[in-house]
Amino acid sequence: MARRAVGALAAVLALGAVALPAALVAGAAVPAAAAVAQQSQAPVVIAITSMSPQWAAPGATITVTGTLTNTSPDPDSRLIVQLLGSSTPVRSVTELQQSAAGIRELAYGFLPGASWQSPGVLRPGATASWSVRLPASALGMTSFGVYPLAAQAEDALGRPLASSLSYLPYMPDKNGPYGSTVPTSQKVSWVWPLIDQPLLDGPWQNACTGPQAAALAASLGSGGRLGQLLGAAATTAGSAVQAYAAESEPGQPATAQVARTQPVQSLASYDGVTWAIDPALLANVTSLAQCRGPAQAWAQTASAWLTKLKAATAGQPMFVTPYGDPDMSTVIGAGLAADLERSFTYGRLEAGQLLGRSLSPAPAGSTPAGQPDAAAVAWSAGEPASYGTLENLAAVDGVRSVLLSSSVFPFEQTSVLQTLDGSGSYVNVLLANESLTSLLGSANAGAGSGFATAQEFLAETALMAQEAPAVPIIVAPPQRWQPPAGLAAQLLTETA
Repeated sequence: MARRAVGALAAVLALGAVALPAALVAGAAVPAAAAVAQQSQAPVVIAITSMSPQWAAPGATITVTGTLTNTSPDPDSRLIVQLLGSSTPVRSVTELQQSAAGIRELAYGFLPGASWQSPGVLRPGATASWSVRLPASALGMTSFGVYPLAAQAEDALGRPLASSLSYLPYMPDKNGPYGSTVPTSQKVSWVWPLIDQPLLDGPWQNACTGPQAAALAASLGSGGRLGQLLGAAATTAGSAVQAYAAESEPGQPATAQVARTQPVQSLASYDGVTWAIDPALLANVTSLAQCRGPAQAWAQTASAWLTKLKAATAGQPMFVTPYGDPDMSTVIGAGLAADLERSFTYGRLEAGQLLGRSLSPAPAGSTPAGQPDAAAVAWSAGEPASYGTLENLAAVDGVRSVLLSSSVFPFEQTSVLQTLDGSGSYVNVLLANESLTSLLGSANAGAGSGFATAQEFLAETALMAQEAPAVPIIVAPPQRWQPPAGLAAQLLTETA
């Protein structure tokens, strides 16, 4: 069935601007390049756990803090943390990723005076906190960009033991000689997943007992995965969404599959969250909220989560997955496209009843200009996604935009395009940045992991703003994303 594509990303996703704050570590001319030691069996482990502020600017003072753990069997009476940096910026997202993976070496110089010394013996297995302050004039940064900064652990003789690498965006004075290097604020749209493994509530399973129900209740709490995801997005989704549809470029000829890219969007400036919800999760939480007896505490947690979800998402852009969030590529590949469509239809009705709102897409062509129809989005996160998958999704009733990983169209220089849907018409394709999805999925509960992920996220988006300032960034975390505590709220605060 042919579907007329809507005009723009703004018509389906609420977008926010990444403000380019004013602060980060800068520095003087770097001395001779110094190799940063990376040892698989290092006697110590060093991590950078915070940086304040996270952007450098002229005149700022930066505080870098972290932890140092003695992993050797022997006590070490004197350990030193030395900061190293470079006045040469990272040139691209690819170069940043290669250096983070240890594929590409970067040149560093010691930053005079930027060091810390352990006050006493660090026993085996013990961890010490360290902190170093340095002026933003210490690295000699000039133009806008992302600059590497490393913390290196050394022994009493100055021998490198281990290191931790980070990246710092630098914001020059906009009225100064390098103000012209500052790109325009980048546009970021978050797809916020509230998806979980369903309880599969049925005659064979009691939703009020057992390990699955207990795990769901724990996840819904303020410290749980779903509780934190809801809490983080709820704080940024309080304003009404303003989005404006952009018209497609006239007269651009169609090519094999990618017919035309969309022009620069008119974007909302304050709210970058579009909710993606599995109706089966809502059904499971609703069942849990009705439990009594020993499960009363679980019921109260579930009920409070649902109440907060309804309040946070009221009037906000939202789409639902097929019921139970199946791997759509696999379902289509098995010849079950009709079942997938029924799952979409049932899921929209079920979620709409539970949330007290309509989640069925408006008829094609009936949505007023400037009003988003997020309900018409289908998110295919399964890999590999084929063009046949895209054609089948475009044929699902109500689907007019498909969210895919940017890896599906690796040579596209845009995040919004139109492609043939197999019926002589077009479907919108929204490309979530694959690099950012992988980065968010790599965060764990280890020391410094949350900070490292947040700082690299800022660095990558700053580089994207330089490389393609007119292209909105679509961020789609893994569908069952489990970020370290505080990371989700921090990233949304900085970008949405």
